[in-house]
Amino acid sequence: MPEARAGVLPALEQLCELARLELRDDYVGMEGIDWEDFGQTRELVGLAALRDLEGRDFDRFVILTAIAERVAGQAAPGFDRELANRIAGLAANRAIVHGFADFCELEGLEGRRFMEAAAKAASRGERAVLTWAVSALAAREGDPIAGEAALRQVLVLDPDFAPAIEDAAWYASDRGQAAQAVALLERLDDDDALAPRIELLRRYLPEVDEPPGGRNAPCP
Repeated sequence: MPEARAGVLPALEQLCELARLELRDDYVGMEGIDWEDFGQTRELVGLAALRDLEGRDFDRFVILTAIAERVAGQAAPGFDRELANRIAGLAANRAIVHGFADFCELEGLEGRRFMEAAAKAASRGERAVLTWAVSALAAREGDPIAGEAALRQVLVLDPDFAPAIEDAAWYASDRGQAAQAVALLERLDDDDALAPRIELLRRYLPEVDEPPGGRNAPCP
């Protein structure tokens, strides 16, 4: 329709006003939109995209951040066992925990303190998950000593908790303890993604001399 393109169109602000829409920065919304809620949703979607959180993992991430915001500012966050166990169910994923750390850094929340409080109230199995989250958050905060101490607690609570075993291996590797790192990762050898890392660490293992042959040992 050439007539629709004739002349100069009104400014976007005027068009929005005529259509009963609201304009904020580069976004157009329905009249009465909650822009604060819209901004937070955009923020969460952006953080989730950085960690490839989709579907149910995205839902868990959003719920976890909502709980953290609700208790933010409390002098001593308190959780009953049911809620603490639910938080563990939300956090039992490396990408979610790191997305949660991203969110806490952005919002100025004490994510590590939040997870510590939840761990105190949780059942034993769930406490292992939450203490592992504490370890990850401590490492993100630049406190590897506290991070490794929390990992040791996890492996007492649940010696077979795979994410903690993997993280403990990397702490050992960082200290130059290749043999310990390999031993830990080999406990997870059903994870094909770890095979290249194990092979790399094996290059740093000390060479073991062959024992001398005994009197009755066959000649080489």
